[in-house]
Amino acid sequence: MENSALPPPIASQDDKTLGMVMHILCLVGFPIIGPLIIWLMKKIKAPTWTRRDASC
Repeated sequence: MENSALPPPIASQDDKTLGMVMHILCLVGFPIIGPLIIWLMKKIKAPTWTRRDASC
């Protein structure tokens, strides 16, 4: 059998920027609330945001 796994979706510049903002929020003192709010807003709209992205 051949492995027919799909390649990961390519993240847009907006997704990359918000991902960076989530990690910066973790470093400056908002380790749960800030990234959680951004993730909840973007998880449905962006296919590149998965469950692994929720772990800051």
